[in-house]
Amino acid sequence: MATVNSTTYAAQAAGKMAVSAGIMNTSLKVISGDYTAASAASGTIINLCKLPENAVIHDVVLDTGALGASSTIKVGDSNDDDRYIAAASTASATTLRAGVTGKGYRVGTNAGDNLLIATTGGAAITGKVHFTVVYA
Repeated sequence: MATVNSTTYAAQAAGKMAVSAGIMNTSLKVISGDYTAASAASGTIINLCKLPENAVIHDVVLDTGALGASSTIKVGDSNDDDRYIAAASTASATTLRAGVTGKGYRVGTNAGDNLLIATTGGAAITGKVHFTVVYA
């Protein structure tokens, strides 16, 4: 079996700092919350939370119950509505996580990107949505 190195490890092994000390020495923070929908129509925008300027996103997790046949949900911000989680089915209970493109995103890169939103699609949803954001 092969052993390979990430770009971060390779830079560290070469004696270079791959991540600035300010980010490496920053404590992780978590914000979470819930929204319970009662027949929220497709296209409903759920304001989840506001994040501080310069927060670096490490993960976004969305847990849902079975919200309804043909229903979907995505998570992003006011500039890119699926920056963190692309539209995925919520017909059955599910846990969704941020994709590669959303991890490492620095809030404040674009005006208004500090408001995290979830957007429903496909069909109306009924049930609980729980979100967790891990950032530094």
